[in-house]
Amino acid sequence: MLGFLTTALQLLTLAVLAAVVIVKYLTWKHTQSLTEEEMGLEVLVDSTEFRYKNLREKRQENEKTFEHLKRDRSGVETYLQKLQESLVEQNEKNRDLENLLM
Repeated sequence: MLGFLTTALQLLTLAVLAAVVIVKYLTWKHTQSLTEEEMGLEVLVDSTEFRYKNLREKRQENEKTFEHLKRDRSGVETYLQKLQESLVEQNEKNRDLENLLM
């Protein structure tokens, strides 16, 4: 009977050892897949960060361009208004001159 208990205890120990080895292997595989997923996510984060920085820089450049265009437009509108006033004055002078010639 003692031999049977010893054999049973040895088999139980072997089964527990096998279970520990299986759990350890499955844990290692899971850790490996998590590591691969982490690396993929890091690449995604890096590329997203790069695109974000590029978009932010382009937006800032476009905002500066927009401000310059607003300033330029203001100057152009003032110049256009002066030209229109000059045109009206010139048209009046031309009409006056036409009236004198007739």
